[in-house]
Amino acid sequence: MIKKTKAKKDPQPTELPEERFKSLQSLSALISIKFRDLQLLNVAFTHSSYFNEMGKSWPHNERLEYLGDSVLGLLANEYLYTRFENYPEGKLAKIKARIVSEEALSRIARDLSLGKFILLGKGEKETGGADRASNQANVLEALLGAIYLDQGLESCRKFIIKYLASFVDNLEEIEDIKDYKTILQEYSQKKYKAVPVYKVISETGPDHDKIFTVHVFLREAVSAEGFGKNKRKADQAAAHNALRKLKLA
Repeated sequence: MIKKTKAKKDPQPTELPEERFKSLQSLSALISIKFRDLQLLNVAFTHSSYFNEMGKSWPHNERLEYLGDSVLGLLANEYLYTRFENYPEGKLAKIKARIVSEEALSRIARDLSLGKFILLGKGEKETGGADRASNQANVLEALLGAIYLDQGLESCRKFIIKYLASFVDNLEEIEDIKDYKTILQEYSQKKYKAVPVYKVISETGPDHDKIFTVHVFLREAVSAEGFGKNKRKADQAAAHNALRKLKLA
């Protein structure tokens, strides 16, 4: 007779060392989320290199990172869909790619000083793993996964949306994403059967820090100036100012 065996669960550390317990409580206070299960938070901040040194009895954060990536994607899409009601899919995708990039996530993690809470293997620690952008971004995603399992989606939303909104507000290339040149050109072609004319008026400043001034002419109807660190951005600024004069922006 064949005996049925129960599926084994992933092993969990039964008790956190006192120092680690206090560290995780500090982290919980830092992010203003009181975890019901501090073990989840501990796993979120355990790098695979530490797992390899400790052996299979100590889990690492890659599964939580996988989950957190999905949570982040959902919340970013929801936020952008709601905020930019008239943007097509392509523009939304372009903004999303920027605000969930490794660069953006690692910046959030550094602002929160998350690196000092990551458990790393000796080699990873000695080579600066705590400050590595990929590790910073990954631990933030793992943290989101842990928050989701411990607190639910609404807590994840409250935690991350303020950071995503800040990135959107401060995107240096947000004017390019809005593409005022295309809007002005479509208006001009429809209204005047002609395209706007852009002309560089001046270039000032040293080569490494130039400021371009561009003038845009829309037949006899309107003209406007724009400034930028390159011609493309100056064109966009000029088009934006022209659309403002036409009360279209």
